[in-house]
Amino acid sequence: MHERLPGDRGPRWWHIGAVAMLVALPAALLTGCTPAPDATVQAATFTVAAGGSNSGRVDCPAGKQALGGGVLVDGAAGDVYLLDDAPLDDLGGLHTGRPARAWFASATNVGSSQHTVRLYALCSSLAATVQATTISVDAYTIKDAYAACPSGQRALGGGVADLGSPQTMFIKASGPLDSSTYTVETDDGSVPTQWYGAASNPTLGPQSMTVAAVCSASSTATIAASVFIATSDGAPRSATATCPSGRRALGGGVAQSGAPNDLFVLNSGPLDESGTPSGTVTGDVARSWRATLSTVGYPGTYAKVFAVCA
Repeated sequence: MHERLPGDRGPRWWHIGAVAMLVALPAALLTGCTPAPDATVQAATFTVAAGGSNSGRVDCPAGKQALGGGVLVDGAAGDVYLLDDAPLDDLGGLHTGRPARAWFASATNVGSSQHTVRLYALCSSLAATVQATTISVDAYTIKDAYAACPSGQRALGGGVADLGSPQTMFIKASGPLDSSTYTVETDDGSVPTQWYGAASNPTLGPQSMTVAAVCSASSTATIAASVFIATSDGAPRSATATCPSGRRALGGGVAQSGAPNDLFVLNSGPLDESGTPSGTVTGDVARSWRATLSTVGYPGTYAKVFAVCA
């Protein structure tokens, strides 16, 4: 039996029934929702030197909002660890109720050679706003938190960040969940209603962690999920969640079952039809979500990669 995520509030079940109408109308008119058919990739890169850290930002075009975003790494993924991966609102921070206009990420490189980090925002004209939860993480501890969307809204994307200085916390998990708050119950077809995030603080003093969801009342997006079992040898393991045919990814992430101990998110980001980070460029349509975890000490760690699809 799989464990609950920390802070589980117990299961609730959702059922979406068919609505009978006398006059046939397009689904978007029936629901009053737009599936974000214009969401496309905005891409940028930054490099992280051997033994160093760096950050980057990618902005959506004027009039567009960042529904989701993420980062992928060229080549071997095992040397680069995510410190921040989150939207930025129109004020340059994470404020509840503000529209997300950009995506921000920072990473550290523990390897002996430079790496290129590919940073993505998934930009759309769909109306959406940030919902943020900020907590303090004590020295040498791991904490997690949820950013829940208002009733009737769906979490299309989200992330985890420490926007203060220095940016030194390691992301342990960042992904959408349904109302059950279970990783094991959030599966294909689930409705994403919140964002789950976890991070570890390796420093001598407390650090601030913000978990943010990008929420919209004007979307019928649902989740596509892919399971992977990470090993205890610390070697990175990846999995990809692919949207159903004809749908595109608006956001995505990765979450584990049980406590987020001894695991690290190395990368988490969208892919187009090419299925490669280098082939996923500005203007493309994201069709799937890939994430890579490293685990040490917990053989058989159960996790899922999620794509939020519309």
